[in-house]
Amino acid sequence: MKKTLLRTLTLLSLSMPVLAQVTDDFCSFGITAALPQPAAGIAAVRHAENIYAIGGYGYFMNAVPIASNLIRIYNTQTNSWSVSSYKLNTPRMYLAALGRPDGKIIIAGGISQEYQGINTVELFDPAAVSTDQAGSNLCQILGNMSCARKNPVLNLLKDGRILITGNTREADIIEQDKSGKFIIRPVKNKMNHARHEHAAVRLADGRVLLITGRQKSMEIFDPHLETFTLTKTVFDNYYDDQATALLHNGKVLIVGGQNTRSSGCTNQTWLYDPEKDKLTPNHTLVPFSNDGVCQGMSDVQVVDLYGGVPEISGRVFLLCGGEDDNGKKDAILRSAWLYLTHTNEFLEVGPMNQPHDDFKAVAFSDNTQLRALIIDGHSANDKITGCVEIFKCQSGIQH
Repeated sequence: MKKTLLRTLTLLSLSMPVLAQVTDDFCSFGITAALPQPAAGIAAVRHAENIYAIGGYGYFMNAVPIASNLIRIYNTQTNSWSVSSYKLNTPRMYLAALGRPDGKIIIAGGISQEYQGINTVELFDPAAVSTDQAGSNLCQILGNMSCARKNPVLNLLKDGRILITGNTREADIIEQDKSGKFIIRPVKNKMNHARHEHAAVRLADGRVLLITGRQKSMEIFDPHLETFTLTKTVFDNYYDDQATALLHNGKVLIVGGQNTRSSGCTNQTWLYDPEKDKLTPNHTLVPFSNDGVCQGMSDVQVVDLYGGVPEISGRVFLLCGGEDDNGKKDAILRSAWLYLTHTNEFLEVGPMNQPHDDFKAVAFSDNTQLRALIIDGHSANDKITGCVEIFKCQSGIQH
């Protein structure tokens, strides 16, 4: 289904203001090549023209979860998949991955085949990648975190270090010594609260905001002092599985989440202003599944469609998928919106071709088109089908 958008977005470039117009053009979701060995609970990272879908799990005989050690490669120029000869040392689902400025990818934590938390960290170098199925290589093991982490969160700090949080009050830092060797060590101070399935985002000043995670609270990590400070503002309920993004104006968008006390999901969005330490309820959305309108949403993917261009990032976001979990049966969502920061508007651009939950969305826009890859996950009735979609929206940028 296509939606016509009549909006003009004012962005900034290095040299002068530019106009990115989304006018009388169509936004759409189209099916592309299926994911090799379909999976949910993957991690995904873009580097150059490729998007890497890492780990996850599929079902054996449509019943038994099988953790994966595969690294799948989507070429955005040819719209095709291949499988790297490099594999994870440990098959893992619900893991985290983050691309470093040098293109290398850090892979951390997750859940093993035995459904235990994983404490190891691996490094995958796309520059060494091969799609020759005759070869077989393993990623480099960097070491162990201070604890096993299911669904960890990684945040790249401004100085190149990586903050790892999740599951306990202990957090870890990945850094390099003078020789370039990677070191994993505990952060000097503990978090105020243990956070499970939380959200986190690096703020404009370089600090990191940690959001709920079966808590009502938020706290801010100072990378220089390595301290965690609770914000004065808190949420109205205990949430997890929220989504977040940093906006170009320095505020933070927070979307949905599951109330861990009532098991219901919320359709609320919020804006957090770190300068004022103020959390403000924003618009409520109307998510929907194959069966119709849902009351709430969690596990939504929020993607900065200009995230690869720092000068104009934080202006336009795609929100899509997730679930409405009432504690009994999940409704997998097909809904999608564009969020425009400068007008604080949510524009409905769904539905997607299939519902997606426990999936990943990765932007790969250019100067003429907003684009994002929607990678598999659970579809209706919790099936894993291998469905991959491309979101496209014309955006004629005038320099």
